[in-house]
Amino acid sequence: MKHVKILGEKYKGNKRGSILILVLWSLGLLTVFALYLGLGVRQRLDFLLRVETRSKLYNIAEAGIKQAVAQIGNFDKESPFVLLKDSWSNNESVFYEIPVSDGSFTVGYPYKAGDLYAKDSGADKPGMIYGAADVMSRLNINSASLQEMSRLIEYAAEVDSYSAQRIASCIVDWRDEDNLSLPNGAEGKYYRSLRFSYDCKDALFESLEELYYVKGMDNNIFLKIKPYITVHGSGRVNVNTAFGPALYALGLSEGVVKKILLYRSGEDKVIANSDDRAFSSEGSIVAQLSQVYSMSPSEIAELSNVIAEGKTTVFSRTFFIRSTAVLDKRAQKCKIECVVNKDLNEDSDKAGWILNWRTEFFI
Repeated sequence: MKHVKILGEKYKGNKRGSILILVLWSLGLLTVFALYLGLGVRQRLDFLLRVETRSKLYNIAEAGIKQAVAQIGNFDKESPFVLLKDSWSNNESVFYEIPVSDGSFTVGYPYKAGDLYAKDSGADKPGMIYGAADVMSRLNINSASLQEMSRLIEYAAEVDSYSAQRIASCIVDWRDEDNLSLPNGAEGKYYRSLRFSYDCKDALFESLEELYYVKGMDNNIFLKIKPYITVHGSGRVNVNTAFGPALYALGLSEGVVKKILLYRSGEDKVIANSDDRAFSSEGSIVAQLSQVYSMSPSEIAELSNVIAEGKTTVFSRTFFIRSTAVLDKRAQKCKIECVVNKDLNEDSDKAGWILNWRTEFFI
């Protein structure tokens, strides 16, 4: 009987131990399950927070676009010219860190030394313009000549003349309709021979980023020329707003470009203020510049030739807007870039048309 009792006690002990192990396993499984559910809930909450943050940032950046469009819509439709001191162009009180809800937007773009100030002018330093940009201040890669593209690449990207000529030839081959390659250019035969092959477009560029497909183009060169090129506008360059490299690309010497930039900045040599001068018409550019600065016969001839070839203008109706939104005390950002074509119809209630729209989030 004693032996049976001991066996019974062992059985009961084993049973209690098994139950304990089962309970511990159950608790472990429940803990894992709870952690899994918690992780899923956290992921969903994080996702919803990101969606909410993106929505807020987008709305704030869009408010900046609307602010710029309103300023563009306010300028006189009958004005024969546009220039950098207009309210849409450089207006820090309207475009810099403007509070909206729990964030703010800034509309503007950077410029480099030599872009808007003449070299050696004393004010030739990198800076920011708070406002929209005149698309006609840039060189249109769909209509620029081979020589103009070559000059811009050589000057802005700081490459040798042969390399610039080669890349420019490839750009022209990419956009023209034929399949005949220019000297040092590239057509479909080259692109189809690549490891990851594709066809030459043989049509106009629709975006600047298409340049990455062109033979010889790399990220370094693209980023250096990007501020000075566009795919929008008439193809003419606005002498009142153009960047220095764009003027140089037209075939003007550095001396003439310097005088144009100095003339525009007025007596105080500061851009985008009430002291700025404007070229009132294409036909008066040479005369107005000659009245302020001494110009040699060769300088007068080169400027007159560029104007006579129809490469310049003093007016624009197409504008580039970059609006960047931030939320208070957060690192997240949203950037919207768009191109707006202003409506010049006096009887129309429309501000204009959006030609291009691009959104980027930095979260």
